Amino acid sequence: MSERTGLTIVFGILVNLFTHSAVAQANKDQAWQQHPWGISVAHTGLSLPYTASRGAGIQYRPIQQWEFEANYRHSETNLWDWITSDTVSKERQYGVMAKHFLSRTFNVSFGYIYRQNDIYFDNSRWGISQDANQTKAEVDSHNVKFSFGNSWQIQHASISIDWIGISRSIFGSTHRSASDKAGSSSDRQFIKDHEKDMQDYMSIEFLTINLGLRF
Repeated sequence: MSERTGLTIVFGILVNLFTHSAVAQANKDQAWQQHPWGISVAHTGLSLPYTASRGAGIQYRPIQQWEFEANYRHSETNLWDWITSDTVSKERQYGVMAKHFLSRTFNVSFGYIYRQNDIYFDNSRWGISQDANQTKAEVDSHNVKFSFGNSWQIQHASISIDWIGISRSIFGSTHRSASDKAGSSSDRQFIKDHEKDMQDYMSIEFLTINLGLRF
């Protein structure tokens, strides 16, 4: 085999590899057009003041730069509860988010979060005379949220990671208070303050992983 023939073969192989790579990348870039809708499950490693959260969402990406999502999250272990053992609280979040892609994968998200918290006060600790062991309070809040992360989509599969997310309460309210059942004025004031804190706190999320299917 001559040197010229060998160079021709090598050149042909390189062109073939480049062509396949370009086609694969083009298909990857256009995956959002072929499969603009998505569903996903999510897990947040740390969702302060809670330890973690889980949930699901549905997404729609009408154009390359924007994706919209409606989602649900819930958390059941509050760090403050774990430290004090005087209360137990659970959180539910309902959100609508807009995601803007600044590059092929990197994006920033912002939107609205409606948050509900159920707080269970230990009756023996707070001097509450009830047959049950705990008394429940219910509060909610309206929040704005911002996050940034990376997203990847290959045909029917997608994965996205929000590295950091921050949500801040705009205003909130108490729908059911436990303060009037407390045994002393100081306990009543503490419960009121705690219910108010649960309306106003800022949530910080680290490492939210979403695994999804596109269609």
